[in-house]
Amino acid sequence: TYAFVGHQTLRYRVMGNDVLRPARDGEIARMRDLVAAALAEGASGFSTGLYYKPNMHATTDEVVAITVVNAKEGVAR
Repeated sequence: TYAFVGHQTLRYRVMGNDVLRPARDGEIARMRDLVAAALAEGASGFSTGLYYKPNMHATTDEVVAITVVNAKEGVAR
């Protein structure tokens, strides 16, 4: 069984209800930290759903910055 950290969950946790916009640099850093912590606790990776609100408001830079944590942790699923 694989447990993934959901992008929408991250956005709501970090950005509150103000998710219908691109994340700011500090918010992206916080999301990245949350993914790193979840991976350390056993999560299998990070999942997006860029077709859905609020994730469709994410920039490519946001998604890449968060995904980089998977590479650093050696997650390749």
